[in-house]
Amino acid sequence: VEFDTKLRADQVLQDKLNSLSNTTVIMNALSTEVLGDGSQVTGLKYKDRATDEEHVVELAGIFVQIGLLPNTDFLKDSAVELSNRGEIMVNDR
Repeated sequence: VEFDTKLRADQVLQDKLNSLSNTTVIMNALSTEVLGDGSQVTGLKYKDRATDEEHVVELAGIFVQIGLLPNTDFLKDSAVELSNRGEIMVNDR
């Protein structure tokens, strides 16, 4: 589900995505709600930005990916622990 009207990822990544038979790319969509039954994800609600129509995709989980480089430069001199790639270190919770 992509907010924009086009993908901005490197072309090699777009080609790989488009080669997968088990994916569908939904463009120009505003994700509005992650749906669940109290124990797991069951769907994602989004609004078509061109028509304002709301849709639901039934699924068993989501993965949020926003770019390849973390936007954490402002944390470099803070107490927040960062990996060598600038990712925020977290525990299993």
